Amino acid sequence: MAYVSISGKQAVMYYVTKSDLVLGDGIVTLTDDTWYLIDAVASSSEFPSGLGVGDIFKSKASSATITPATGDNYYTLTLTEKCKGDLSTSGSKGTIEVTDSCSEGNVQYIIDGFTDISGSFTSFMKLSRTDGLKAGVKEFLKRFFKLVDDNAAETYTVTSKTDNEVILMTLLDERNVTANDEEVWMIYSVHLTELTMDKPLKGVQNFDISFALGQDVKPSIYTRTVV
Repeated sequence: MAYVSISGKQAVMYYVTKSDLVLGDGIVTLTDDTWYLIDAVASSSEFPSGLGVGDIFKSKASSATITPATGDNYYTLTLTEKCKGDLSTSGSKGTIEVTDSCSEGNVQYIIDGFTDISGSFTSFMKLSRTDGLKAGVKEFLKRFFKLVDDNAAETYTVTSKTDNEVILMTLLDERNVTANDEEVWMIYSVHLTELTMDKPLKGVQNFDISFALGQDVKPSIYTRTVV
């Protein structure tokens, strides 16, 4: 098939949650067709070659054969689709100026070896008259606010504000579902740095977030064949 430009509406962003840490034991095999985050790598690792701590990968679609060795520790990941909105991601390379008398009047640079990734996504506040805030919204809000749930029957559930990173995975074209199609994913973990929730008199309540790259996950472009 020819290479073509596509609309951003074909992209789907997922919020990712981690299981408790799983310690490889050389016995338990990974579950089929499941996403994993590597936490530690054994000296004789059974994880895919070239992957290391902080990398995310997906197991085989069927008959999974990866059996993490003792020392191969990992998290199982669960993806929750976030309602579509505008997602922006930008990357920039750090530079060092090396201009001298041999540059023939040009200002010259070399790359300093560091990449800065940041971005933002825009969506809308989701509320229910009977259930309050949508669960996915709460996951983002608790990076900025303490959450207090009161059932009016003396049961209070308090969730403390957290600075934990958020793992985001974006499938660039959700239409790739046929065998031999190639899925392309953009993967990274981020710190949520700014939240905007406008309440316009004549307009929709928005839910806009800015982010900067975190440390939990190594950013990657992940391509996978559909089977």
